[in-house]
Amino acid sequence: MRWGDKPGEVGEKTPAKYFVAGVKRFVQKKGLGGISPVHVYLASEDEVAIRAFEKKAPRNWHVHTSGPTGKGLIFEMTSGSNGLASLGALLLSMQSNHYVLVTTSNWSRLINELRMNVVDPRCRNCTQMIDLHPGQWPQQHKDGNITFDSFFGTSVDPAAGADFH
Repeated sequence: MRWGDKPGEVGEKTPAKYFVAGVKRFVQKKGLGGISPVHVYLASEDEVAIRAFEKKAPRNWHVHTSGPTGKGLIFEMTSGSNGLASLGALLLSMQSNHYVLVTTSNWSRLINELRMNVVDPRCRNCTQMIDLHPGQWPQQHKDGNITFDSFFGTSVDPAAGADFH
């Protein structure tokens, strides 16, 4: 969930409720949820984004995070510790079978490229991804139309549903 560490990279913040809606789609598709615990790994370096996601998530979700957190200052000197923590977070991200991404973010595009070109070939295409705000690739919809719109619709409305790919 990319909010604050690269000003200008992501044109606007995708609200936390849309990330939660994307995860809910996967949870429902897997027949999970209800009162049973659901474990969600949230890749974010922004403490405000993490708290916003946790606030919108159902009570039975256990949200796990890793990596550096803070104000997301790209000029902050950390002697490499933030970079190392980011690589650890990337490795954890690759353990998932379900991804909710915003490919207007370079980090999300990196995760998606690794998902498609490293993870999927090893697990016979076992992963699925929802792109809340496509940035790099056009999207081909079930009716054959190709757009650059969000899978939640041009207004990013989670009630519109999402396609998986």
